[in-house]
Amino acid sequence: MRVSKTLPPSVRSSTRYPWNKWFDGRAVFLEQGHDFVGPVRNFAAQVYTMARRWDIRVIVRVDKTRGIVALQARSAKQRGGDKS
Repeated sequence: MRVSKTLPPSVRSSTRYPWNKWFDGRAVFLEQGHDFVGPVRNFAAQVYTMARRWDIRVIVRVDKTRGIVALQARSAKQRGGDKS
């Protein structure tokens, strides 16, 4: 057994993604290993989680064979059910 006064740095805390760039409304194609780390499905779930935190709607498409996650953020005014 080894004891230490501090924990090693967290992998998650050191990973920072540019959500503000990705959630600007443009269609974005992100490549596994280049734009994000980890399994494609896990990252797609993370996109939905972050969109909920940002209080926006997001459309996500996953291509597991090529390691691509495509996303496009939509504002509340762009939702299909809203008619103003």
